[in-house]
Order: sequence, then structure tokens, then C-alpha cells
Amino acid sequence: MKRDPLLTHDSSFVDKAPAVARLITDPVSEWRYAVPRWLPTGHAQTIIPALFGRKPSVRYRRERWNTPDGDFIDLDWLVHDAKAGADSKPAATAPLFVLFHGLEGNSDSHYARTMMAAAQARGWHGVGPHFRSCSGPLNLLPRFYHLADSAEAD
Repeated sequence: MKRDPLLTHDSSFVDKAPAVARLITDPVSEWRYAVPRWLPTGHAQTIIPALFGRKPSVRYRRERWNTPDGDFIDLDWLVHDAKAGADSKPAATAPLFVLFHGLEGNSDSHYARTMMAAAQARGWHGVGPHFRSCSGPLNLLPRFYHLADSAEAD
């Protein structure tokens, strides 16, 4: 019976550690971010794309959820391109990418569209829930979101 070096103590596993480490980290390596030399600070990386970047063309389907307190929350669901055929629709088992926008952002923000386009390219479902009064129309109640408001997400 062959022993699994990951589940049992095996001194030969030490020799295999670099190869195992590569196996574990290889899928993650494609997600690592490399800072461009010409855009070294986080402020510049935020401002430059907002001013000069192109927003990818993604389509949304708006859904409104009524809240228990008599208000509403709008969600924008990613619509996969129907022109590309049935293959463009994600499988029912595909991951759901949920993007909570930043301060005063929404699903039309440059970063939201870029992330949704990436989710679409991977064949994922996508949704962008809006915090109150960030989807366009003002909400009904005088309650706005703030940085620490996690009740909406719950």
C-alpha cells in the first residue's frame, strides 16, 4: 500500500517539499499583482484608471429587493452575451462573484465593470448589490450606508 506523504510522516516528503509548494502556489500565482513601475502608489493606481481607463462593456439586469424596514436595495446581475450562444451562459454550478462597491461607487464604476468583465470571461455569475441610494434613485428612508454598516450585507 502506497503511503500519502501529505497524510503520514515520511522523511522523503522533505525532499518533495519544493515541488509540493509549487503545486500549491501555481494556481495562485496568476492572481498576484505586480505594481507597474510607472504607477507605483495606490493613489495613482486608483486615480489614473478612473480618469483615463476604458470601462469594459458589460450588461446588467436590475433586480430590486424590498427591505424589512420599507425601503429597497437594488442589485445588478451580470448578463452574459446572448449573441455568443448558449455556451456563453455560465453553468449552474459556476461560482457567484459578488462585488460590493466602494464609497460612493456603484456597478457602473470603472473597477466594478472591469471586475465583472473578468468574472464573465471566466464563465462566472456576477452581482453587484448597491448600498442605499447608490444605485441611482434615492431611497425612501433617510438611512444611508457607511463604512462599518454590515447589516445591509447580512
